[in-house]
Amino acid sequence: MDEHTLQTYSPAYGDRVAVHAFCSSKQSSAAAVEVLYALTELRSKWKSNRQKGNRPGFKPGIFKPGHLSADRTAKRVELGWMNFNEKSMDFKQVRQTGGGGVRHLTINKTLVVQTLLEHAKETCFPPGNSKHGSVEEFDMEIKNFQGIPIDKEMNINDLYIASKLKILSVYMYTKKKTEKVLIEVIMIQFAYTEVIENTWLMLGWKTFIR
Repeated sequence: MDEHTLQTYSPAYGDRVAVHAFCSSKQSSAAAVEVLYALTELRSKWKSNRQKGNRPGFKPGIFKPGHLSADRTAKRVELGWMNFNEKSMDFKQVRQTGGGGVRHLTINKTLVVQTLLEHAKETCFPPGNSKHGSVEEFDMEIKNFQGIPIDKEMNINDLYIASKLKILSVYMYTKKKTEKVLIEVIMIQFAYTEVIENTWLMLGWKTFIR
């Protein structure tokens, strides 16, 4: 077999050199059969590689996992904590030393905001308490990075679509119920005082009639 014919079966120069060396050392009929078998295997392998390389959209050595995970069920969420400061009368972000910080979560995209709030409570109030007080002492809600309240029925995927951000950032806003309770106590006291005054007026009016 000449060099040109052999190149059709074995394009690689090193393979052809190996075949020539093998044929030179083995001249028997059995050796010829082995060479023919080896050439057949090489040709089959060569054709298989060419077919793979010609497949539409196939580029050897290129793999982009992002395309495969575009429809993944889990999403990344950054969760922060904003607590109301009674001295400055505004919300301040709770630092990591105070039990806050930014938590990097990977959660199911179908999770609704209400469930996320419950998770935030467990995260920031692990035993039900924190440096700022007990979890029962606070009014809580989830807001976006602009401080706008988020509908509790929305899920994480809806928030991603609405925000158009690569990573979703949300915050748990907390405010102690002290002020609310104080107002209710004042209203109760005022109502009680008014009832007492009215009662005395009625009693005084009756006494005056007698």
